[in-house]
Amino acid sequence: MSSKVWQTVKLKDCCTKIGSGATPRGGKEAYLDEGPFSLIRSQNVLDFFFSYNGLAFIDKDQAYQLSNVEIEEKDVLLNITGDSVARVCQVPSTLLPARVNQHVSIIRPDKSKLVPEFLKYFLLNPKFKNYMLGLASVGGTRNALTKGMIEDFEINLPDLPTQHRIASILSALDDKIELNRQTNQTLEAIAQAIFKEWFVDFRFPHSPLEGWQAKPDGVDSSLSPCPTGGVDSLHAKPTPLSSWQKNSLFPFWALPKNHKLQERAKELRKQGILSEVVFWKAFKDKKKLGWDIDRQVIIGNFIVDFFIPELGLVFEIDGSSHNDKQEYDQERDAFLSSLQLKVVRISDKDVLRNIEGVWSFVTKSIKDRVEEMEEKSPPRPSGTPQEGNKYKDDGGEMQDSELGPIPKGWRVGKLGDLLSFRNGKSSPERNNINGYPVYGANGIIGFASIYNSTDRTIIIGRVGSYCGAIYYTTQKAFVTENAIIAEAYNQNSSLFSFFLMERLNLNNYKVGSGQPLLNQTILEGIDVLLPYKDIVDKFESVLLPHFINIQNNEQQSATLAAIRDALLPKLMNGEIEV
Repeated sequence: MSSKVWQTVKLKDCCTKIGSGATPRGGKEAYLDEGPFSLIRSQNVLDFFFSYNGLAFIDKDQAYQLSNVEIEEKDVLLNITGDSVARVCQVPSTLLPARVNQHVSIIRPDKSKLVPEFLKYFLLNPKFKNYMLGLASVGGTRNALTKGMIEDFEINLPDLPTQHRIASILSALDDKIELNRQTNQTLEAIAQAIFKEWFVDFRFPHSPLEGWQAKPDGVDSSLSPCPTGGVDSLHAKPTPLSSWQKNSLFPFWALPKNHKLQERAKELRKQGILSEVVFWKAFKDKKKLGWDIDRQVIIGNFIVDFFIPELGLVFEIDGSSHNDKQEYDQERDAFLSSLQLKVVRISDKDVLRNIEGVWSFVTKSIKDRVEEMEEKSPPRPSGTPQEGNKYKDDGGEMQDSELGPIPKGWRVGKLGDLLSFRNGKSSPERNNINGYPVYGANGIIGFASIYNSTDRTIIIGRVGSYCGAIYYTTQKAFVTENAIIAEAYNQNSSLFSFFLMERLNLNNYKVGSGQPLLNQTILEGIDVLLPYKDIVDKFESVLLPHFINIQNNEQQSATLAAIRDALLPKLMNGEIEV
């Protein structure tokens, strides 16, 4: 393909709308934490991707006042003012209906002339990005792109089929990067929920009939030893356990949920698709099936047909509506699998013609899932309740401490009892893809051929605006002088220490008025809770596989982004034939 056959057109000649919005009456104070309409601001528009951080909502009346800047599916968004000027992305359809404020411009291509995704990537081409930044810096004291400037952008366009092919190549890379991001976000949320349940709410798993016996010599001194004896715990009167506590083999309460899909889920329940109605009537009786089953359940940004939460088991009824959604189904299955969910697909024809056979298949799937989940669970002592019983729910004895009530036998110590601290070194020569990750105060800043920290290390931002920021790596890394290396004395307490420090909000411990600073002495002296070693070890064993997956996803995304960035200018200049 040669760029000579491309035509140059002005953006206004191939778009049906170009325009920015306004701040709703009442300003920021009028924003809602949740509401029927999303309000997209410049902080939500990142290059290539949409950011949910700081997403605001407005009510129906406010949205009506901004009806001229209603976002439609596939619209391209361009930041037009301030330091984030020229950032470009598209909005996920799950956030619609939505409006934009005055710092964001909607660009709506005429799809008979210009493919929206092609336009997004054209604007993100480094050559054109630099052009927009230069244009925005001319004139006033604040960077800005006016509507007239945007309308006069000159866009090089191939024919529509070529636009689609180019957009498809680049979108495939970005879709995988976004899937990795969502997966990591979910895994991190699950980990945070488990930490809170075990070490904040003190609902950690234990078997109350076993008591708390003294552990053998050699317990790591950085963690609290278990108390001798166990008479008190044996006589503690357990409170009744709810059914999900007794039976659940899967932590379904930690799954992510996009609440904006609730109305859509209700609509799907009312649609009355015959095969789903038949399936529901056959399996909704818990007494008959033995497990609670729910329908049209929101998980992340997806709605699954049927779900047994206590097993993490999804059933999808596939009919003709799925024939043109293979890619969507693959993306959804990959996301659900990343959450350790099991997805089972059943043909709608089988449901309608052979419900007895479907019953046998479903009950067999449940039996297999139970066996699979029980194999993953730790062995339970004979005659004792499930390992999932919770210490506090079982009437576990508490004691007073400087940090408030804590389980008996735990103690308050210093962060320095858990971790050793040292500053990083001057940054080595870096690249964008290969080698060990290089961490600065703001996270990964590249890769290098050398490292100065072990695997399962915590990195803490030491100076500047990222002072107190915290990161965790399961692999060897190089940490620069702008960050502090924190290494656990007992490596099996590294993840416990990481989540503990996340909740401390280390930025509150900084010193210095001009340049914020954290130092090793400050960190070592912070009061923290020190639980038993065995429960900390168990926490590490449960979560470490999740963090290895997170790290692998991050590495894969970095590689995919590098490939995308290398392809983008060549595709947009017509150097690569597609």
